[in-house]
Amino acid sequence: MITAKIAEAGFSEGKPIIKNILVESSKASVTLLLGESGSGKTTFLLTLTGVLKFLLNGYVNGSVRINDLNPLESDDYLKLPSKIGFIMQDPEKQLVMPTPFDEAVFTLQMKGYDEEEAVRKARGLLELVGLSGKMNLHIENLSGGEKRRLSILLSLIHDPPVLILDEPSASLDVEGIKMVREIVKKYKERDNTTVLIAEHKPVFYTDLIDNAFLIEKSGSRRVGLETLYKSSVVDIVPHHCTEQDGGDVSPGEVLLETIGLDVGFDKPLLRNINLEARRGEVIGVLGPNGSGKTTLLKTIAGFFKPISGEIKIGGEGRVFYVPQNPDLLFLFKTVEKELKETSKKTGMPLEGLVELIPWYPAVKGFNPHWLSHGQRRWLIIIIAYAYSKGVILLDEPTTGLDYVRFNHLKRLIDELKKKGVSFLISTHDPRVVGEIVDKAYVIDNEKLVEVDKCRIVGEYYSKTGVPR
Repeated sequence: MITAKIAEAGFSEGKPIIKNILVESSKASVTLLLGESGSGKTTFLLTLTGVLKFLLNGYVNGSVRINDLNPLESDDYLKLPSKIGFIMQDPEKQLVMPTPFDEAVFTLQMKGYDEEEAVRKARGLLELVGLSGKMNLHIENLSGGEKRRLSILLSLIHDPPVLILDEPSASLDVEGIKMVREIVKKYKERDNTTVLIAEHKPVFYTDLIDNAFLIEKSGSRRVGLETLYKSSVVDIVPHHCTEQDGGDVSPGEVLLETIGLDVGFDKPLLRNINLEARRGEVIGVLGPNGSGKTTLLKTIAGFFKPISGEIKIGGEGRVFYVPQNPDLLFLFKTVEKELKETSKKTGMPLEGLVELIPWYPAVKGFNPHWLSHGQRRWLIIIIAYAYSKGVILLDEPTTGLDYVRFNHLKRLIDELKKKGVSFLISTHDPRVVGEIVDKAYVIDNEKLVEVDKCRIVGEYYSKTGVPR
């Protein structure tokens, strides 16, 4: 059971991120937490688990109960990790060991297993989440979806009675989403467990939830399922597929070309890639977690050397890679400083950057790491736009974006492509495939195969097991 009554909470006294929050979730129930990007869902979860108060030095005015514990009291806070499973929005924040195998063994030993039993159990659990073939690979060489699978495994490894999930579908392929749905189903069937899910894509869980709360700047309110279907904030129904207008492009000018490209590490993940991205064109790359999407983008960006083949960059020869974790690119202590320095280095007027960020006035003095996941990603894409005049490589750019801000991103990409910018987007998001990309490619048996994007969107939801 979860009960939270928060008058206000935030990172700095007198500057609340959330206020007037009342959320209740009884045993044997699944509760959905909704709200726009930046509304405070993640801050609420950090408040609920005591992380905001004890790890981030924030402040909380209010009360919290998770079963028989009060996470806002230091003694109970220290007991909480054994009682809950918390799947955080950024999986990197939960991973501290060099390999998946090390992570699993370490976590099991922390839970009381001896070394021999921890090693045996770790191997079996990694196989269950599809990571047995990569258990000794360095964490940094896992895809975002594989890191997500690992973080889910580690959060559930002790079979906790309370499960808290922050954007669990982010970066996951179809099989990963099916896995999360099965986990939620199993918890729902028990008599003494509680599940709380913060999610921008509630379509994956509408057949499983018992109640829902909407987090807004003014507070929280309980909402019914019929209200969700009318809300512009969330993605409650599968999205349509539209043909994209390329705008004023220069016919025939190729900004990115790969010729017979093989990418990977000890052996190729992808072979014989022959790809062209023309001025003003948006290309989507889809494929299972770990199939090589991120490796392809990083190889094009120059972070990894190709195993064989050639990469040609046309135009002004600029490629800018935006990683799945936006935190990696922040250099300064405030949003305002990030944009001022970007303006100084690129020559783009600060006003031109600021006008692309609708929530800038409210957060310009914030540390970028205090922003919501969706806001941090938005900020990085604006910075990428300032630096790149050729090709922007976006790795899962819509993670953490509600449908309102997805549409903002869509308009921004449409505007930039008309100015001649090309995009190569790695994604699992059917919204991106159906409404943003001009061409879609799927990784199949180590090959990049062009597909009908509307067919892919149509098949997506049925493959996840979501009722239609």
